[in-house]
Amino acid sequence: MTLRHARRPLLLAALLGLGLSTLPSPGQAIEAVPNRTRLTPAQQRTLFSEWRQLSLKTNQERITILQQYQGCLSAAGSLEAMRTCQQRQRQALINQRQQPGGGSPQSQPQPDGTPMI
Repeated sequence: MTLRHARRPLLLAALLGLGLSTLPSPGQAIEAVPNRTRLTPAQQRTLFSEWRQLSLKTNQERITILQQYQGCLSAAGSLEAMRTCQQRQRQALINQRQQPGGGSPQSQPQPDGTPMI
């Protein structure tokens, strides 16, 4: 075993020790988690209904954008025309995300109130 290989366990132990010393203790970790507000069943139903409607709306908007992109690509007769189609699609998706209430459902909270990641 070379000196270099002999140092590996020591280096690993040092790194693990350093990493463990910087982690919060279990009691600290629990305190760092904010208290979540519990929703009533009625609030959960309302939130679910609104979230589902938003999901359906944004999905339909994306489908429309994709259909327009497909039509544009089908009509494109050159590489430049195809690039124009891509730019239009990209801009349409950006605009859709920036609309109030727009964006993907992933950017909205889940029905239980927790954010999607």
